[in-house]
Amino acid sequence: MSIVKLGHAEVKVTDLDRSLRYYSEIMGLDVTEEASGHAFLHAADAHHEITLTQAERPGLEHYSWRVGSPEDLQHYAAVLVEHGFETNWFEGEPGQDVGLRFVDPSGMTTELYWHMDPATGHGSRRGISPERISHIVIATSAIEEFIALYRDVLGFSVSDYIKAPGGGSVGCFMRCNPDHHSLAVLHAPVPGALHHIAWYVPSFDGLKDAADVLADTGNEIEFGPGRHGIGANTYLYFRDPDRMRLEATGEMMFIPDTDYEPCIWKAEEFGKALSAWGQVPPESFRTEAV
Repeated sequence: MSIVKLGHAEVKVTDLDRSLRYYSEIMGLDVTEEASGHAFLHAADAHHEITLTQAERPGLEHYSWRVGSPEDLQHYAAVLVEHGFETNWFEGEPGQDVGLRFVDPSGMTTELYWHMDPATGHGSRRGISPERISHIVIATSAIEEFIALYRDVLGFSVSDYIKAPGGGSVGCFMRCNPDHHSLAVLHAPVPGALHHIAWYVPSFDGLKDAADVLADTGNEIEFGPGRHGIGANTYLYFRDPDRMRLEATGEMMFIPDTDYEPCIWKAEEFGKALSAWGQVPPESFRTEAV
């Protein structure tokens, strides 16, 4: 039984028209369809990888994982109930077959699904133009419970831990495929919030191009370009119109070996884990999540 990749995320935005222009023109995503306060966009060939939903306050509405087969979906439905999670079948998402939804320990609505329709086509390259959605990072005070769900119930493998002096987890980076991480969780004094959603660009030149696009259009660059110690992936962090954090990333470590032992970083090594090149992030990167 397997979860194979991060499929999509739905984010709440305070001005749908403004956000739609940003994600289409600056991010370079293609619009699949718009319907009743929602816009569905994609970079790869799926119907959507991000949904923009009009709301009073910004934030993550739900995030979703694609499973390997219909049988996997039934398997996880039973396993989640066995571990005390309430689940419900959801059939209202355009372009997607039935999804299995539950609430993770951070309080975020999480979804598993099997089938999604293909995208209707791609426009010309513009803006940052990532190839696909890459990973998602959640900030929560319930970090140990969050790790246990993904490691022990959903079958993710741990690639790296960041450990406090007393042994508790400060951060954890997990994978469901050979990419070093499709999911990470950071300890924070909040029940649960979105730290960032990352989009894959194939080379460091892509990050330079992204920085040029953001600078030329007057959009905020928060941190980078640089290279993480954890995962060895390159990064560029920036903010959308609602100040939700996005990342352009590439060159991530590939882990095909199932015998890989998780790397453990000490909390005092967080600076090196975050930036192999010694860059110091702004205070906002450590303290702000939506």
